[in-house]
Amino acid sequence: RLKTDQMLFTAPISLWKIIVGKYLAMVAILFGVLCVFSLYPLIMSTAGTIPFGETYIAVFGFFLFGAACIAIGLFISSLTDNIVIAAVLTFGALLISFLVNGLTSFISVEGNLITKILSAFAMSTRLDNLLNGIIDLQSILYFITVIILCLFLTFMVLEKRRWSVASSSMKKGSF
Repeated sequence: RLKTDQMLFTAPISLWKIIVGKYLAMVAILFGVLCVFSLYPLIMSTAGTIPFGETYIAVFGFFLFGAACIAIGLFISSLTDNIVIAAVLTFGALLISFLVNGLTSFISVEGNLITKILSAFAMSTRLDNLLNGIIDLQSILYFITVIILCLFLTFMVLEKRRWSVASSSMKKGSF
């Protein structure tokens, strides 16, 4: 609304670097919070035994899940100019990704094509294995794929907006 995106579109740095920089800044905040959170098992180990391997695999799972949620939010915020709409849509998308398991069991117990398609969006099932301390390569690759896909889609949306702004200003120019 304030046209700050035009400043980014005309910056001497590539759009891809801007997107990755913004994403990494948000992931750094998440990483800082999880580093503080990672100290708690060390403190609690003074009072008893803690399964460190399973605990830190769960923290790694939270990190991947949070990084994927941030990427989804970044993509959705690139689709709209309003911050509130982006926040509500991101919340809705993440809520639906958690409710997909219940929806698929409600649609069909045995499973059909619709439930298989919907289960591809279920982030909670991928997170469950990591939270239980199981290193699941499929889950890790799923979260990394969601991150890369959302960052790529964000780039494509902003690149389209960049060229539409450039072409509309060229039509209004004095030639």
